Amino acid sequence: MSTLASDTILARLTRGVTKAQSSEMVIRSAKKAILALITPAAVLLFVALTVQFIPFVHNAVLSLYKYVPYVICGAVLLLAWRFNRARAYFPALLLAVAYGVMQELVLVSTGATADAMFALLCLLVPANFLVYGLLVERGIFSRPGFIRFLAIVVQVAVSALLVVYAATPLGELLYTVVSTTTVLPWQQLPQLAQLVFVAAAAVLVVRVLVSHNAVEGGLVSSLVAFMLAMEHSRQSFVFITFFSVAGLLLIITVIQDSWRMAYVDELTGLPGRRALNEQLLKLGQVYTVVMVDVDHFKKFNDTHGHDVGDQVLRYVAARLERVGSGGKAYRYGGEEFTLLFPNRVYAECEEAIARVHRSIGESRFSLRSSGRPLTRPEKPKRGRKPAKDVKITVSAGVATCVNGDLTPRDALKKADKALYKAKDAGRNCIQN
Repeated sequence: MSTLASDTILARLTRGVTKAQSSEMVIRSAKKAILALITPAAVLLFVALTVQFIPFVHNAVLSLYKYVPYVICGAVLLLAWRFNRARAYFPALLLAVAYGVMQELVLVSTGATADAMFALLCLLVPANFLVYGLLVERGIFSRPGFIRFLAIVVQVAVSALLVVYAATPLGELLYTVVSTTTVLPWQQLPQLAQLVFVAAAAVLVVRVLVSHNAVEGGLVSSLVAFMLAMEHSRQSFVFITFFSVAGLLLIITVIQDSWRMAYVDELTGLPGRRALNEQLLKLGQVYTVVMVDVDHFKKFNDTHGHDVGDQVLRYVAARLERVGSGGKAYRYGGEEFTLLFPNRVYAECEEAIARVHRSIGESRFSLRSSGRPLTRPEKPKRGRKPAKDVKITVSAGVATCVNGDLTPRDALKKADKALYKAKDAGRNCIQN
C-alpha cells in the first residue's frame, strides 16, 4: 500500500476520534509491535544469558554440534517452502551459506584471505537482511524469487573473486573505513559492518512499529544472533549456538506469520472467522454475541467501487476494535463482523455496544474529490468538486447466553436473527 493511501485511510479512521480514543489506538498499535518483537527477542536474550554459564564443551560434542545450524536452516527452508514464505526462505539460505563458509573456509585458515571472507560476510548478511525486510512477500517460485536467488549466487561469485585476487587490500578497506572504536564496541567485527548492522536493525525495527509484522521482528532478532555469532567466532560453542538461534528465530517467524495468515483478516487486521470459531469453544456459561452488518454495503460498493468499499470495512473495523467492556471484534465475512463478550450478559455490555454503534453512525467518511490525482503533484491544484462526506451506518443483532442455555452456534444463529430484525426495522439500530 502506498504512503498516500495509508495516510488517507489513517486520516479517515482518526477523524472525529477523541484524544482518549486516539491514545488508545496508539497503545493498541504499540502492543501489536511489541508482540511482533517480544517472542524472538526473549528467545535471543535467554540464549545470550544461558550460554555464559557453559564454560567448557568437549571436542567430541562440538564435532556433532557443529551440524546443528545446518539442520535448523534446513528445517527453515522446508517450512518456508511449504508455506511459500520467501522472506524467511532466502534469509535461511543466506545463513546456511554464511555458516558453511565460516566452518569450511574461514575458521580453518588464517591470513588475509580468511580476514577478507569474514569481513565480507559481516557486511553482506546485514545488507541482505535489510533488503529482505523491505521487500514485499512475492513467493519463492516466482520471478522475484528467482531474482533473489540469483542475487545470492552473484554475491557469492563476486566475493570469491575479490577474495582470490584482492584479499589484502579488501580486508584493509573493510576493517579501516571508520577510524574510531569508541562508539563501536565489538572487537571482532569490521567497523563498516557494524554501521551497516545498526542501520539495518534500526530500519527493521521501524518496519515492525509500522507494520506490526512478525517477519521484520524475526529478521531483526535473527540478524542480532548472527552478529553475536560472528563476534564470538573464536569460541566454537558460542559461535555455533548463536548461529543455531539465528535459524531458530526464522522458524518462529514462519510459524508466527503463518498463524497470522490463518487467524487474522488481512484487510481489516481483525481476528478472522477461524479465530472466532476457536474462541467460541472456550466460552463458559455466560456470554454475549453481537452480529454487526454494514448497511447498504453492496449498493455502496457498486456505486463507489471495491477499493472504497474496502476502506469502509477498515473504517468500521477500527471502531469495532475499540468496543471495550471486555469485548473483542472479529471479521465474520463479507461486510459482517462479530463482537464477543465472554462472561458478560447484555446489560453489562449494552452501553459499550451502543457507544461503538454511535461512533460509526455519527462520523463521516470522506470520498476523494473529483479529479484528484492518486499522487501528490509538485504544485497541488484545488479539485473541481469538494470532497464528499458520506454516512456509514451499521445494524446489530444481540444474543446473550445465561447459565449455558445456548450453545455458541445457537447464540450466533439467534444474534443473526436479531440482525435481520434490525434490518427490517429500518437499519442503523440494535435489536436483541
